Amino acid sequence: MNNSNKEVKFVRDTFQAYLNILEILKERGYNIEDAEILSLNIFSKKCEESVPFVYIYEHKTNKDITIYFSILKESKITKKEILNKMQNIIEENNYNDFLFLTSDAQILKYVYEIKQKLNIDLQIFEIEDLQMNILKHELQPKFILLSDEEKKYILARYNEMDIPKIKIDDPITRYYNAKPSQIFKIIRKNMVGRNKTSSQGIYYRIVVE
Repeated sequence: MNNSNKEVKFVRDTFQAYLNILEILKERGYNIEDAEILSLNIFSKKCEESVPFVYIYEHKTNKDITIYFSILKESKITKKEILNKMQNIIEENNYNDFLFLTSDAQILKYVYEIKQKLNIDLQIFEIEDLQMNILKHELQPKFILLSDEEKKYILARYNEMDIPKIKIDDPITRYYNAKPSQIFKIIRKNMVGRNKTSSQGIYYRIVVE
């Protein structure tokens, strides 16, 4: 594949990942109604510009929560570069969460260290991993991240040790940015409506490290 074809593929893959990020943020409860839904052509032109992609979204139900979303166009970025970038953003703004798209899988190794060093919530997704929204797969059950009150209700009914686990690095956990000890309610689509009185088809998973 020549350089021209590689660039075209990068833009297309990045564009698809961008669209899926918007769907994920909407699922998480962020207000993306005013999001800039670009065409592929306009997106391609923006990729050629030196100015980075930056979007800020506010949570619908918690106005104190905002997320800073940016696409890292660099094919390679060092730990020092990403750390400096984060520090500059934090010094200039007061955002709660940070989400980046990148083609450089090496950055994923630095996420935990940067989160601890800067005391922030940092999520980095590789563009290649977001070519589809797994939440939309026809066989994917419905996942609902329970609120604190809903979690208390479940723990009053079930022993926490008996609730099946889901890992913090599971794709679903990452999609929702779920934290350890949070609980997912899972509804199997093929079971919905079969036995409403016994809640058959409803399961729970607790997030663990």
